[in-house]
Amino acid sequence: MKKSNSPVGTINVQSNSVKLLRNLEFIIDYLSSHLRSKSTEVLIMNRHYDSEIEYFLQSFYLRNKQFYLLDVNQIKFEKKIKAAQRSTHICALRDGKIIGILRMTPFPFEMSFVNCDILNYSIDYNRYVEYSRLVTNKKYCDSDCVQLMMAHAAHWGIKHKYGGVVALTKKLQKRFYTNRLGLRAVHEKPFCIDEREFGEYWMMKANWLEIYNSKVWTNLKTEITSENKFGDTDI
Repeated sequence: MKKSNSPVGTINVQSNSVKLLRNLEFIIDYLSSHLRSKSTEVLIMNRHYDSEIEYFLQSFYLRNKQFYLLDVNQIKFEKKIKAAQRSTHICALRDGKIIGILRMTPFPFEMSFVNCDILNYSIDYNRYVEYSRLVTNKKYCDSDCVQLMMAHAAHWGIKHKYGGVVALTKKLQKRFYTNRLGLRAVHEKPFCIDEREFGEYWMMKANWLEIYNSKVWTNLKTEITSENKFGDTDI
């Protein structure tokens, strides 16, 4: 038998990427068909929607008294690092109105500008994308909607050759990212960010396989498999 010149690990990663993309497409199609009856869809937004995204986020920050994200210095900071221009937004819409957003930003991340000491530079962060600004209207953006947003985000990340996700989270978000998406903190204790009212934060990280095998789609994958609509659940 002729031996391959490629490392076994590389072959497995490439094979897993193909399987992951295919299974995520099943999840996207399945959830999209369910949400159509609620006039809800999830799209990867282009720059045409920048003003609508900004309005949705600012309204959320005002309602939740997250004034530090509306501070003049924060707005200047966002423009300086060109966060909006460099990012891709996964948006959930109901009757054409935004009800949920997830921002994905390639390296350099927002967190690296806020607190440079946070990053472990032995990791190749060029292979990761940062999740941030995960904001939803809980009245309209239900669990199916959030699952669809996450499926689109993972599919986009794999398709664009990223290896996984990092996220800067507060305590409440940390539970969601850990329990639902499989991200893990890369340090034992939280650190404070002066610019954000000295709030305590964690840096989280996971690869796509860890996210796929997390709890976010567990019941859904069982449901799809029972209907014989999955291509390959064994990854």
